[in-house]
Amino acid sequence: MKFEASKGLKFVDINRLPYYLKIDLLNWRNQDFVRKNMFTNKIISLEEHKEYLEGLEKNRSRKVFVGFLNDEPFGVIYFNIFSMETMVPFV
Repeated sequence: MKFEASKGLKFVDINRLPYYLKIDLLNWRNQDFVRKNMFTNKIISLEEHKEYLEGLEKNRSRKVFVGFLNDEPFGVIYFNIFSMETMVPFV
């Protein structure tokens, strides 16, 4: 799945990326300044990263995209998709 928002800007499903870009994402994630802003600041191993990606392929309620500007990756965005049946209304 690929979305093009405007000329030069596109978002690609993380599971459709070539292997080398998936490794680049792991390297981004493990940088000190990124880890400080994550839910957990531990360094992620290659095996953990592969398991995460495999889990995304099976999980229909979470979609992760990599943003590209002029074919250069610049960030990651994810969506949690909820159905009306699983949502709890706030009262």
